Amino acid sequence: MAKKEKKRKGKKGKKGKKNAEPVEPSRDAGWEKAIATGRWERSVSVLPDPALWPTWQALREQVLGACTEIHVHWDDKLGDAFVAELVRLASPKLTRLSLRGSSLLTRVVLSPPFPALTDLDLSACANLSYVLVQSPTLVSVNLSLCPNLTTALIQARGMTTLHLEKCPELKTLMVWSDQLTQVALGDSPRLQDLKLYCPQLEGRAPTPPQKASAPKPSTGLSGGF
Repeated sequence: MAKKEKKRKGKKGKKGKKNAEPVEPSRDAGWEKAIATGRWERSVSVLPDPALWPTWQALREQVLGACTEIHVHWDDKLGDAFVAELVRLASPKLTRLSLRGSSLLTRVVLSPPFPALTDLDLSACANLSYVLVQSPTLVSVNLSLCPNLTTALIQARGMTTLHLEKCPELKTLMVWSDQLTQVALGDSPRLQDLKLYCPQLEGRAPTPPQKASAPKPSTGLSGGF
């Protein structure tokens, strides 16, 4: 009799048990800090991940959209998808983007441009091979120390500084800038196609054998690039 009673109690207890409500994981304090300061300087892996909590997609966009500066250096989690995400968000506040040493980065296309971006640093990205940038606001671009960079297409009328040191595989370089006065190409012995529309350009030191021309700048990417 005692056994039957125990069995009945067990069944009742099991039936009455409710499924626990899902609980949102703890939020990283750095997210609110980034929103308040407008700066992100940590690995992209610690940004809000919508795979962990559904509403974090909106939070992730809020964090990145609030940033005026993004500095992520030597991050082995940062790849092409992150840059594509930034382009999709097209933050009107972003002025500085530095992704130095991102080994997974292979291709960067910043078009349409960020409306306020002035500084772009993609230096020391070991596997970066292709860069296309169109921006009326960019002042400084750093592509130095990219050993596998083969193509760089840059249309930035206000650009005054372009770093291309130690890019030994560079084969195609096209630059449109009304302000650029110098560009050093001595570290690019494989350069084959060079097109510069830089009316203020004073010198190149030293320049390897190449085909060079100064085409009339186009109004859009389709004609120029």
